[in-house]
This record gives sequence, structure tokens and C-alpha cells, in this order.
Amino acid sequence: MSPTLSWINVLNEETQWQGAAAQRQWLAALFGYDLDLPDTELDEFEVCIAQMRCTIDSLHFGGVPNLEWLDQQLAEVKLTVRHEPFLPQSMRPALPRLHAQVQSLSDHDLLKAVGQTLLIQFAQFVDRALNDDQAPPIARCEGLYRDSAYSKLSMVRSIPDDSEKKWRAEIEILRQNDLMNTTTVQRCADIFVAGPKARFCSDACRFTTFQLAKQLKDPRYQADKQKKYRSKLSDKE
Repeated sequence: MSPTLSWINVLNEETQWQGAAAQRQWLAALFGYDLDLPDTELDEFEVCIAQMRCTIDSLHFGGVPNLEWLDQQLAEVKLTVRHEPFLPQSMRPALPRLHAQVQSLSDHDLLKAVGQTLLIQFAQFVDRALNDDQAPPIARCEGLYRDSAYSKLSMVRSIPDDSEKKWRAEIEILRQNDLMNTTTVQRCADIFVAGPKARFCSDACRFTTFQLAKQLKDPRYQADKQKKYRSKLSDKE
């Protein structure tokens, strides 16, 4: 069963899309079948996500969010609180009760409704962020890890380098060790509603960050750790 759509979860899912094939795989899991869509339509869906990220940047770093873009997108949305009779059974668990009206069974219209539903949710977040001083902000995981697979500062295609540099500047380890422009050290791109002690999205990110910090402080840390591990194995034999 597909989880109910959430704009935060979709942005976090996007961190795993290194190409159109991965994006199609995610959509197939959501819809329950493979969509027959050109890459250009998938690109448009990702542009929508990129605009959400741009708005989050503005809110997080004290800029002015592009509300005109959001208004233009919302002007095209027709809302409904009922699942359309023709909606595929596989999609019903994914679409929340309040969602953008699905115009037809075409893959184009199904994807459009998904994107518009995410925009509705995102607009509610933006509204609260701008009008409620007590609204919890969005935080980004502070997890760091080494990975040589990336050629740009962010693992996420829709995050440009100038945006990623602002997020990386928050991390003291990167600033102190001249790693601000090093693509082989990545900051986890997962976001979540900020809590008083929330820094990492998972124990895995907490662990890899601890390991990296130890290595930077003591370049022999990893080698010594492996040596101790091999020694323990020898003692057991």
C-alpha cells in the first residue's frame, strides 16, 4: 500500500533520484503501475519540487519567498474531498482526502494531480511559516559522509551549488576543515520539522558524522580502528 502523499516525504524521496529511471520507479510504486510519460513531464514535476526547495531556502535564510510563483500554481488547482470514481484503486491510499481534482485517467492528469496536491500542502506550510511565530521551522539533517560518486556539492539534482553552499555553511566541521567546496563530502539532504534537539534524520547519519569528525581530528583514526578490529579477530582464532 502506498503511503499518503506528503510534500516533505516527497522532497526526501527526491534525494534518491539520480536519474529519470529512479524517478519512474518511485512513481510506479506510488501509482501501482509504470507511467507512460515523456521525460519532459517528469522534469516539470521536478521543477515544481525545486521551486519548493527555493522557497524553503528563502524562509530558512531570511530571504523573500517567491509567493507569485506559488499563487500562479494554486490558481490552476481545483480541490475535492472525494476520491474520483475512476481513480485507480492503487492510488486511493496515496491521495489524501483533500486533494487536487484528477481530471482524467491519463497518466498526464494523474501526475498533475499529485504535483498540485503537494503544492496545496506546501502552501499551508508557507502560510503558517509566514503568519505564525510559533510555527516550527524546517530543519535539514546535519549528517555528513564521504562519497566520491557526486560531481556537484549536493546529491540532489534540483539543488544548485549556490543554495547548497548556504546549507553547508551551517556545519562547523566543513568550515573549519576547508571542506565547503569538496564534493566528496556530502551533507544529507533530508529535511524534517525542527525539534529542540533534532540534528540528524537517522542514527546512520549521526554515526557517519561522528566517524568523519574523528577522522578529521586524527587522520590515523580509521586505520587504528581497523587494526584493533583485526587484532580482536586474531585473538578469537
